[in-house]
Amino acid sequence: MNMIKKIFLTAACLLSASFLFCQEPCEEAFQLARDDYYAGRLNEVVRHLEGCAFNQAVPRPLRRNMLALLAETYVFLDEEERAEDAYSELLRLDPFFRLDTKVPELRLLSETHLTYPVTTYTFYTGIYLRSIPLVQKQYSPDGVDILSEFYDRSNDDLFGWTTGVNVHFDLYNSNFDLGLGYGISNIFFRYNAELDNALAPNGERLKASLSFQEKQRWNQFPVILTYNLIPKSKIIYSKFVPYIYAGAAWDVLIRNSAEATGPSISFDNSNIRVSTDMLSLRENRNRNNVSFLFGAGVRLHLKRFFISLEGRYDQMLKNMALDRTRFSNTELNQTYNYADDDFKLHNYGVCLGAGLYLFNSPKR
Repeated sequence: MNMIKKIFLTAACLLSASFLFCQEPCEEAFQLARDDYYAGRLNEVVRHLEGCAFNQAVPRPLRRNMLALLAETYVFLDEEERAEDAYSELLRLDPFFRLDTKVPELRLLSETHLTYPVTTYTFYTGIYLRSIPLVQKQYSPDGVDILSEFYDRSNDDLFGWTTGVNVHFDLYNSNFDLGLGYGISNIFFRYNAELDNALAPNGERLKASLSFQEKQRWNQFPVILTYNLIPKSKIIYSKFVPYIYAGAAWDVLIRNSAEATGPSISFDNSNIRVSTDMLSLRENRNRNNVSFLFGAGVRLHLKRFFISLEGRYDQMLKNMALDRTRFSNTELNQTYNYADDDFKLHNYGVCLGAGLYLFNSPKR
């Protein structure tokens, strides 16, 4: 153990000594170079800085200042290729650095490179304001007639939520990005129905009112095409970055999450009311689905980071009900006089996100 500590301390000392050895002579070289620059001794500036400016052991702030001074010096020495090399290294170190474009020669140098985000990472979370089934075909147990179905929320109903992460890749420096991601969504919607000839526990056929909130939880694997509404090269200088997107997602239901919460049926002209806390819909839901996604939003750009706000819409494209188990849930079918319709699901939501831009500055 003592030997390991000695090795570690020796390595730390060597690294510290190397860092200080690089820093102190390079700081002195930068001061001398700056004095020579203002005195017009440009060749001396190059001599002072060439050894340190490209040395990655030198602290970043010092290297940035040295590369900026070296690039300007090469411009005024008419060494265009070396000026571009120094400027490339400067932008790799700090893509937000700006030359003094009031000077024509420096403006021309700044135009030799294009800085834009090549990768965008986003974490988001949000709520579904509304989830609405789109019924394709109605079904009911034998003898039961559906007078009406509707999906109005109750005051105490929970809102659905979604959270996830996306990674977007630049497409050939166009306004488009291609994104891949993973998300998880918890969806709630309420089913209400007015029934006729519903079978009551006493064997009578009566009119009845049925209501429950359905809950589902999905893993989502989206592929998204995003269009930035400003040119990609202007994002680095823009405070706000509006965008729209469209895509598709493979949805995988977490089966144990599918349930009818608080089912309740009340029979007219009687005191009969039946309810329970929860009924499982595990065997009644299609586990795999495909969604169409669409959304629009804006990012508040904060250098490498951003905060985003967006509205989103998604529609599941496959039937959510399993035909083979439609009439196999005895409690739902007989006690609550319910059978699944064939339906798809629409979701409307709002998301808040935070993310990171990775910039690149290639030559034009």
